[in-house]
Amino acid sequence: MQQEKEEKERMLEHAVQRMEAQLPPTDSADAELDKKIRDQARREQEKMERIQRKQLEQSLPPNGVKTTAFPRPNSYMPPEKDPIPKPYGKFTPFMSLGPGANLRHYTNPKPIQIDT
Repeated sequence: MQQEKEEKERMLEHAVQRMEAQLPPTDSADAELDKKIRDQARREQEKMERIQRKQLEQSLPPNGVKTTAFPRPNSYMPPEKDPIPKPYGKFTPFMSLGPGANLRHYTNPKPIQIDT
């Protein structure tokens, strides 16, 4: 116990001498200071990101999703006086996607000139 006390006193005296010489008190103290500064900068960055994320969430539409897709109606209402939801069944509205990639293998038909 006495030996540990003397060792700690020597470490303290050595740390005081180093501080008087404008050096960090221990070798690990400089690394600890760098780590604390780095952690503080990271926390500030995360705080700014949280603030930006919150502002973005508040600027989004009510459903919370930003998309370029056409809005899908909740129910199909015909434009009449008394709109009643109309189920389409198997005749749902269809939007064609245009020609597919396999169409490039086909050649366009060339009309034959008929002389009469």
